[in-house]
Amino acid sequence: MIMNNLDQQSIARPVHHQTLVWFAGICGLLVLAGALAFFSLRSQVHRYADMAGQADGEACHCHVFNQYIVRVPQRDRVQAELLRRGVQTGVHYPIPIHLQKVYEHLGYERGSFPEAERASREILSLPMYPSLTEDEVAYVCRTIATFYGK
Repeated sequence: MIMNNLDQQSIARPVHHQTLVWFAGICGLLVLAGALAFFSLRSQVHRYADMAGQADGEACHCHVFNQYIVRVPQRDRVQAELLRRGVQTGVHYPIPIHLQKVYEHLGYERGSFPEAERASREILSLPMYPSLTEDEVAYVCRTIATFYGK
């Protein structure tokens, strides 16, 4: 299922594409070798966990992340401070799923899932790309720690 977005924050309707599946498979095979090399570079996500003191000892460093999302109190202020210091961030899921237009027919309203709503106000996507250096990760972590007075 591919979601057809009216904008970057809301889902209008689910769209199912089943044509050309075989073509997509062939294209996928053609880029697999390059993709594996690309994904190996993206293992820098563990730098965030290590520097934040959240690494769990013998953690497997083989997972590939395309986003590194943290929950932070005062998200909008943290995001503004990071931007002021030259760090671009994002908010990938600003609207909880139960409040998306595509699910209006289910009758959920604000307050139906308070934890999901709280998470949508606190999540912040930190920089994540293959050429991200350890110094850059350290800078992001220091900036966040400084914001909270640590």
